Amino acid sequence: MKTPSPKPRWRTTHEVPSDGSPHRRTKWPARRIGLISVMIAVLTVGCLTAGAGSATLQSAWGASNAGSAAASQTGTPSRRTWWNWWRKPHPAPTHTTPAPSTVAPTSATSTSTPTAPSTTDATATSSAAPVTGLPSRAGNVGTNLAGIADWSTEFPFVDLMKQSRAWVSQKAGASWGKGDPLALRSDGWPARLAADQSADRLIIMDTGGHTLPGRYTVIYTGTGEFTIAGHRVSATGGTGQLPIDLTKDSTLTLSLTRTDTADPVRDVHVVLAGHESTYLSRPFTPLFLERTKSFTGVRFMDWMQTNGNLDATWADAPKVTDISYADGVPVEVMVQLANALHADPWFNLPAHADDAYVKAFAQAVKKDLDPTLKVYLEYSNETWNWQFEARRYTTDRGKALGLGDDNVAAWRYHAIRAKEIFSIFGDAFGEHPEPGKHGTRLVRVLATQVGWIGAGPTEAILAEGAKEADALAVAPYFGCADLGTGAGNQTQKVLSGGLDVLLNSLCPDDIKGTTRNAIQNAAKLAKAAGLELVAYEGGQSLQGTGANVDDQRLTDLLTKAADDPRMEGLYRSYFAQWKELGGGRFMNFSDVGLGSKWGQWGVLRYLDQPLEQAHRYRAVVAAAG
Repeated sequence: MKTPSPKPRWRTTHEVPSDGSPHRRTKWPARRIGLISVMIAVLTVGCLTAGAGSATLQSAWGASNAGSAAASQTGTPSRRTWWNWWRKPHPAPTHTTPAPSTVAPTSATSTSTPTAPSTTDATATSSAAPVTGLPSRAGNVGTNLAGIADWSTEFPFVDLMKQSRAWVSQKAGASWGKGDPLALRSDGWPARLAADQSADRLIIMDTGGHTLPGRYTVIYTGTGEFTIAGHRVSATGGTGQLPIDLTKDSTLTLSLTRTDTADPVRDVHVVLAGHESTYLSRPFTPLFLERTKSFTGVRFMDWMQTNGNLDATWADAPKVTDISYADGVPVEVMVQLANALHADPWFNLPAHADDAYVKAFAQAVKKDLDPTLKVYLEYSNETWNWQFEARRYTTDRGKALGLGDDNVAAWRYHAIRAKEIFSIFGDAFGEHPEPGKHGTRLVRVLATQVGWIGAGPTEAILAEGAKEADALAVAPYFGCADLGTGAGNQTQKVLSGGLDVLLNSLCPDDIKGTTRNAIQNAAKLAKAAGLELVAYEGGQSLQGTGANVDDQRLTDLLTKAADDPRMEGLYRSYFAQWKELGGGRFMNFSDVGLGSKWGQWGVLRYLDQPLEQAHRYRAVVAAAG
């Protein structure tokens, strides 16, 4: 949902589709040189005037106290959920409830009773088995991970509940989502249901026919009734299991229709077959690990829901025991993945996080991260971007401290808060290099918009924070052409000339022209500041902008372009240029995701995509090796 720059490529994120469908990622390049020149001039004038989280994956993940008090919570969205309000299903029929499911439950569906469960690893810890057969990975290329969502085709977790949406309250005879507020227990499971009420969790939706197929085991505890995958389950206490089969076209919904107040239905997991006894200690799907093992680093910006993350205290942070990680993945699980892949983690600390939050996060990382791995630290994400709440927050904080006008105040505050975060992590890791020097494990990142180098933001940030940082990060996307509707746009040229004009002419020219100049300017500035130049994101950014975002002809053409074999060669030249110009760690954006009018971000369209079709993925892996 996100991104870039003069070009300039303006990054936009969380554009909400008018049809209400789940939104993926938006990034749109634009060549509005006249407008940008005016903005740069204005910005330039403005500048001139101016408790550690436990790393143990406790057995509580799969069990909770049936007698725990039914906290009369009302299902109020978490501090992260508000940003994901657009994750709603397509409108359901207005007459009765049923949410979408793989097979609509009917009176003819099977009734299941508990079966003896497999032995689960009650002593599970965060030390997931490392991936074997790691490549050399000499290319210093990492990747961003896709956000956790029911519509994602990444499928990183063997327990599908970890990608489910929040509960939706239903009322018999009412339209979708019109049930009374749910009373939730402290563990997030419904404490009770009214006679005409049910509670739904969407687990898999809108994957475009790319659900990860296979047999799964539904594991559940408690007393009550629910439907899932066409099965009506009558749970009679204790723990039970139910095998289900999913195809590539499957959707999946858990619909809880009755729950006992003394022994409520809870701890429902949908686990890939063969992992029933290890889903706590080894939570990642083998294919996800296999497809990610070529990367030297993983950036967790979307796993942390950074762009809408309002977490302020450690109590707000995601917990390992959360039903789902769609609102944010716990630090313990992110560290677990970094260890399994032997890949440097890149964390984006929430804009609102207080010092105690940062300290607890840092201690959790220090406690369990492989000591041979580095830690990349970034304050929030793109705080220069007005579309993100973090920009408004940094502006307000900067102005309150008297740091300047809107722009300068935000940029300076970004650097000041970043330095404070770096220092707190330095305390945890025992690493406080002298100003202008660099440590051994912490890579302290100051990020900027690549198109604004020379216009004020980067200079203000570096002036405030360069001596306590290690790297300057940019996102040097190549967009190939201005596909908007403004003066000088190339939309009709692309539509008329098709793939040959785009891939044989415009894309190579952009990589060797505008993109090269942007990287050179960033490299020069980083060198002058004594910092390494890194890319926090990058790759192609093919997308229509403005009214053209809804031009289906353009979307179809760009989808074909992103999947064209010629894209592999473009990526290879792009990476070679980055290395030639002195670029360091490069974080591809992104690993897995379907294309849409909002962009073509995943270098894999879906996790089990045949590699002979994944031309961009192969190029990124080659660059990593």
